Amino acid sequence: MVSELWAGDANPVFAATMSLARFKFLLSHLRLDRKADRDTNKESDKLAAAREVFNLFNEACTKHLQCGDELCFDETLYPNRGRGFSFKQYMPAKPSKYGFLYKSLNDAIRAYTYRCHIYAGKPAKEPTEDYIQGVEETVMELLRRYKQKHEIKGRNITFDRFYTSVDLADSLLEEFNMTCVGTLANRRKGLPAEFKALREEGDYLVLYEPGGKSIHSWITNTKSGKKNVMALTTTQPILGRTRDDDRQKPAILKRYDFAMNGTDRVDQLMQSYTVRMKSRRWPMSVLSYLMDTARVNSRTIALIQVRIV
Repeated sequence: MVSELWAGDANPVFAATMSLARFKFLLSHLRLDRKADRDTNKESDKLAAAREVFNLFNEACTKHLQCGDELCFDETLYPNRGRGFSFKQYMPAKPSKYGFLYKSLNDAIRAYTYRCHIYAGKPAKEPTEDYIQGVEETVMELLRRYKQKHEIKGRNITFDRFYTSVDLADSLLEEFNMTCVGTLANRRKGLPAEFKALREEGDYLVLYEPGGKSIHSWITNTKSGKKNVMALTTTQPILGRTRDDDRQKPAILKRYDFAMNGTDRVDQLMQSYTVRMKSRRWPMSVLSYLMDTARVNSRTIALIQVRIV
């Protein structure tokens, strides 16, 4: 079905001399699904109008590159201020504020996206297997689908406080034998009272738990006052400090900062030369995201091949 999208003359001379009017005509008639099945499919999947291409994209990204030792999981808000769909997100802390929320599994060192999931909301009828509910389940399911192509045993994954929990850390160890590093929200239940308290600036506490887990708490001074930065990890304890801005930052938090830059690096490269287009049809925004991500992934694969040669 996807091969039918660009119907018309396939002559390379025609492609090289295509007029702007012809390009706009083709773009305005481009569809990612069959119109006859659209109303029926969207009752079980709100992303049905772009689901086939989205899944093909995920499988291609997973297939063509084996992950390294460090992975990261984070969110990307792809700009879109259009109307006519219910899963547009508003995040005031993001530069774009409005758009589609993508949760992606990225390499922590190389600018590469292995898999991603778009939040589209719960459908009216029985959802398909592409509907993932829950914060922790989203991380686990993307790893399960990646594992169908490549081995992930022994890797480490880093995520922020929105995903970090003891249950997720235990699940990663049990199902994939993977370690994790993540910042912790101070409101999490079960944390010792002395860890939650604001202490003297630079104070650093570590709590070891059975099974190899450790909780870290570091007090730093920010523009808004003292801040308690907490982290949970199942890696081997890293107790050293760094000379980061002369603040004696704990090494485990420095490792967290390094790994979480993986998704930010992909976002920066996507924004540097984006194909994002203005369109009233939201599937075109999804297609733009896939093309931007594919360009960054292709660049990374090309650089790896050059180094090998």
